[in-house]
Amino acid sequence: LVPILVFIAWLLLYFGRTTWGSAIDLLPFSQNIHMHRFVGGVHLGGIFLAATALAMPLRWAVTRGNKWYIAVVILLTLVLLAPVYVERTAYLSDNSAAKLENQASLKAEQAEMDDLITTLQRLPPGRVYAGLSVASGEERWGFQYRIGPVPVALILGAAGLDVFSGTLHKYSLISNELEPFDESNPHHYNLFNIKYAVFPEGSQVFDFMNPVEQFGRHEIFKVETTGYFDLVGSRLALDGSKEVYKSGAQAWLTSGFPEAKLHPQISIDGSPQIRNEGTRNRTVLLENLESTDRSLESVSDLDYYIAQASNGPTRGSVISEDVGTNYYSTRVNVERESMLMLKVAYHPNWRATVDGVDTETFMLMPGFPAVQLGPGEHNIMMEYESGNLRKVLLGFGFLALVSIGILERRGATVSASLKSSVLVSVLSSMKLRDNRSGSRSGRRRRSRRNR
Repeated sequence: LVPILVFIAWLLLYFGRTTWGSAIDLLPFSQNIHMHRFVGGVHLGGIFLAATALAMPLRWAVTRGNKWYIAVVILLTLVLLAPVYVERTAYLSDNSAAKLENQASLKAEQAEMDDLITTLQRLPPGRVYAGLSVASGEERWGFQYRIGPVPVALILGAAGLDVFSGTLHKYSLISNELEPFDESNPHHYNLFNIKYAVFPEGSQVFDFMNPVEQFGRHEIFKVETTGYFDLVGSRLALDGSKEVYKSGAQAWLTSGFPEAKLHPQISIDGSPQIRNEGTRNRTVLLENLESTDRSLESVSDLDYYIAQASNGPTRGSVISEDVGTNYYSTRVNVERESMLMLKVAYHPNWRATVDGVDTETFMLMPGFPAVQLGPGEHNIMMEYESGNLRKVLLGFGFLALVSIGILERRGATVSASLKSSVLVSVLSSMKLRDNRSGSRSGRRRRSRRNR
């Protein structure tokens, strides 16, 4: 029954929201799951069912004790599995040929790529850009910038470099909104701290890029940025669902806001909370200027706000920064009330201290953590701390692993012990009930005799 139950359970999940509607929301995280990927579980259940089906005739033949029955069943099994063997052999053969071709391509440019990666690792920290793969379903040049079948961006990421790319995964909010990125806009490079751009020889290069070095057909260019930190402002807020965030983020990225360093606070379904409740609205960006809210719904309104907010003294400067495995630290000089933004994906587990004092973090467009700072020089440390749940799960995982080993060794003994203890408990309970029933019957008989 186990293979049947496994197959049916995964099949029902694979039906997805089209079949189950809102009832599927009862599953944890179901709003963010691609239901079609449950087909992997359906395949797994199907493999179990196939194994069970193949075992049944063999078991029947063995119970008959006739070697000819067994031989015929084995022959039929091999005939049934022959297409599987042929398909898997062809698949693995194609994979092997692709691997050999890939290895030959990588080997041909190994020296140049090693030198390029070593140079990028020695330069001051910053993100590396080697093109994006797709945008609105269309291929970008980054998809064609390859060594063999592998995009160069993937090779740089595998070397441990901080690569600006949505190719590897799209787990964070920001990674889903990279399509409007404009590689001809220097403010977009500063927004994401893309300090180095790697282009194939002969590519179009922009005026704000300075050549660093060339290795074979690969060229490195440097772009001036403020680093992983920046001082920004804005009395705007975007509070709503993920759909509202998606449209808002793309509109914001293609506007003049990044250049003006105006970053609205973000709250998605109430998390994290907006610091200034006066700027909060669930559907549109609002300005709280002289206690009067104005909806920013037209281009003229946006231009007006950018012009007004850009007036005044500069916000200050980033004096220095340090980058570690799970932390970023900086020293800044703030000239007027500002928000210090860290250009990495926001997560509630980011912990910030300002001059040694724990400080609340909040999320800014397009999805970065930030802290509020007053005028003066400040030392800021932002460190990622994994939650306690991870430690608890790690402990349960270790206990489960040890328990599996113990049960494998003493499974028969434990099973027999459990069966005997359960049987003893059942028999004892039955005997106790019989004794109680007998006692009650005796009392009733004695009572009748006395009467």
